[in-house]
Amino acid sequence: MAAKKLSPDVGVNVSDRAVGASSNTLLNITVRRQKMNKILKISVVTIALIAFMVSLAIATKPGNDVNPNGFRSGFHYTLNIHAKNESFVCDYARDEYGQITTGNVVNVPDYIDGAEIKMLSGKGKKAEQFTDFAVTDPCAGFPPNKNLTDKPYAMLQLPKNEFGYDVYARPLGKPSKDPVKREIILMPDLLSKVLMEETDADGNLILDEYGEPVTTDLIYLGLVDEKGFQTETMKLERRKGKSTAVPITGLFLWSGDVCYFDSTGYCDGDCVTRDVCCTTDIKVIDGVEVVRYLNCEDPIPDPVYQDMITCREVDIDSGAIPFSLFTVDCRTYTDHWVFNIADLVEYLWNVDSTVKQFNVRFYPKSE
Repeated sequence: MAAKKLSPDVGVNVSDRAVGASSNTLLNITVRRQKMNKILKISVVTIALIAFMVSLAIATKPGNDVNPNGFRSGFHYTLNIHAKNESFVCDYARDEYGQITTGNVVNVPDYIDGAEIKMLSGKGKKAEQFTDFAVTDPCAGFPPNKNLTDKPYAMLQLPKNEFGYDVYARPLGKPSKDPVKREIILMPDLLSKVLMEETDADGNLILDEYGEPVTTDLIYLGLVDEKGFQTETMKLERRKGKSTAVPITGLFLWSGDVCYFDSTGYCDGDCVTRDVCCTTDIKVIDGVEVVRYLNCEDPIPDPVYQDMITCREVDIDSGAIPFSLFTVDCRTYTDHWVFNIADLVEYLWNVDSTVKQFNVRFYPKSE
């Protein structure tokens, strides 16, 4: 008689030799063991799933989207700042073929203060091209013989977001140990590159001979040093034990007054009209006359008509460019995401670091 195979649920083969009471007992015992093994396996899996779900609940409790490491949950862009010693020679990030590529790492020297990291973003069409977070120059503050890139400062691009970002950071690496203190100091600054893009009648960007958008510098009336950033300086130390991230969004929240020659998309009824005196530079690019406003200042009372204003006179014979009077729309910002005050904004971090690694995360806001 040929051997028979039980159903896959049992998985035990019984031959024609297994007959009688003893063989039935053997079969029953084998089936019970098989079922017990299944029950044990299911129990182990169930316990593992419960443990996993409990860990998730602990990591992100209802109403609290901050993890035990201090970082929020959710999509984000990551910037890593690495402090390097004097033996390090900084160069561009490169792919497997040796071609320059972008990344998310900026290197700074741990033996020189004042490394500069420039960040570029904004509300305009140029910023729309920044579809992903990218460090385009990874070297900041190195001596010329230790820097193989084109600039003495690092540069990164941050995708535009009309609602801004929540930003968190934490120091990593070796903790402080006397006499060495592992800390990083961040000081924000708003550079002169706060720009409005020039467009033609169809709303398209006007590009210069290098393919870059033609822009006009905006003017400040409530300067950065008068109002400035919500957080003017941030110092973080890598202490012994677990390092927890802290919010640093205040480094990006700016208060001040900005005036626009074209306030479309910036005022929404929040602007005040005022007069300014500016010199101008007129160029024709692709058949379009572009006026750039330079060296703007407040007007003065007219010496003849006291109820009027005028621009101060300059010595034209010496080559000075005369001022002209213009009307601009000015808006006061309070704790506003700094990149959303203009089409294109160049923002600066001045960095002093002896922290070997500093992790920064940008979380896009949705409202």
